[in-house]
Amino acid sequence: MPAQNFRLATNITYDNARYISYQNVRPTQLQQRLGQTIQDLSGRPTEYAPDWSGTVTADYIASLPRTYRLMASVSGIFSSSYLLTGNDDSTVQQGSYVRLDARLSLETADERWALDVIGRNLTNQDILAFGIIWPTSLGSTWLQKEEPRNVAVQLRFHW
Repeated sequence: MPAQNFRLATNITYDNARYISYQNVRPTQLQQRLGQTIQDLSGRPTEYAPDWSGTVTADYIASLPRTYRLMASVSGIFSSSYLLTGNDDSTVQQGSYVRLDARLSLETADERWALDVIGRNLTNQDILAFGIIWPTSLGSTWLQKEEPRNVAVQLRFHW
């Protein structure tokens, strides 16, 4: 805590996740078109495992008149690139990104009620949550993305 009302938190992860031995794997669609029947992924990166990822969060709480509190929070979330499938097909790879989330809350000191403004993915990054190449058709890829930039207002009440 750099100051009484200010908190700074961070975490960084290094994950060098690789297959030790992963032979006789079904080839990608492109590899199948070129006549390849199997592939060896030994030593290659695993799915959904960026080498580097982490967050940096800053929180500030200000006391206001009449026992109100104003809280502000900003989080930067980062990730290096990673594969969404067990092979190295670049059509199902998430590139590196930095995402910014934020929250502004006004609440009573007894936490009976609060009003929040919440922003997610404020940098509007395209982040893939899931990806697959359909083995039943040539060239078909299905990708699911996280939500784009969005802002919400929330009212909380405890009784």
